[in-house]
Amino acid sequence: MNTSFIGHYLGGDYRYDLMTQGEDVSTVQTQIAWQATPQWVIQGFVGAGSAADRASDIYRTAEVAWESGFRYVIAKEYGLHSGIDIAFSDHKQAVYFNVGSGL
Repeated sequence: MNTSFIGHYLGGDYRYDLMTQGEDVSTVQTQIAWQATPQWVIQGFVGAGSAADRASDIYRTAEVAWESGFRYVIAKEYGLHSGIDIAFSDHKQAVYFNVGSGL
């Protein structure tokens, strides 16, 4: 499960929680991670998605994004990582700071 809070109060450009994306959504994504050392993980991600009000229009346009980042294991016994990701799409760039148990 992934939860995101992006809004003006955190420096975001949009209120994504209020954005209408369409009735039908399609996504495909993949992620690769490499445990470079016992403490460091390097990862990459690429994904594409589309949203439309009708299923017949869902593949007319798609948004593609890719990212690269790293994780540092801060508590091995709990699987707790901290890291930074830099993400790109055709129209936007973003930097994510994260702490959590997932990669």
